[in-house]
Amino acid sequence: MQIAPLLNIGRGVTALIGGGGKTTLLYTLTEELRKKGTVLLCTSTHIMRPTQYEVLEREYLSDTTVSARSKLLDFVGRSLDISSKDPSLYRSFIHGLKYPEQAILRDNETRVYFRVLRELTAACQQEGSISPQRDGQELVAELVALHRGMLFEWRIYEKGFDLVTRGRRMAAALLDGWRQPEN
Repeated sequence: MQIAPLLNIGRGVTALIGGGGKTTLLYTLTEELRKKGTVLLCTSTHIMRPTQYEVLEREYLSDTTVSARSKLLDFVGRSLDISSKDPSLYRSFIHGLKYPEQAILRDNETRVYFRVLRELTAACQQEGSISPQRDGQELVAELVALHRGMLFEWRIYEKGFDLVTRGRRMAAALLDGWRQPEN
């Protein structure tokens, strides 16, 4: 659903005022309107920019027309794309490998990437595209291993294949195996 037409927002200046929801609306409108041209954001106070994963999370949670399985496969592809294009994520990844005792790569409640994976695998279990008897934490761990392994292969082969397409294809095969309860 497009919000800008509902609020009669077009070219020109739009001001958001009120108590609550401005930041969410601001970023939602920005994502919607930037497809049509340049968007400039200006604020009179400090706001934190949501991570790319938070933007995806809001998108997935608000969209009731797409299956959880499709959302999960989309997230696998888009998160690989994000990881491959952000040099700071790559440096953090290498740092985490060099210093595992710092635990920066481990799952925890504050990491949005892991939270989105947990939410989407749980939704897949609810819709039946993943067996409800499967352990949700194990599913997340396997998707994370797939993500990291794909990034390694992509770097080893000097970006010689379409990372997003191959990652989605491998994740789809993994999800197919999770439809049935584990024996």
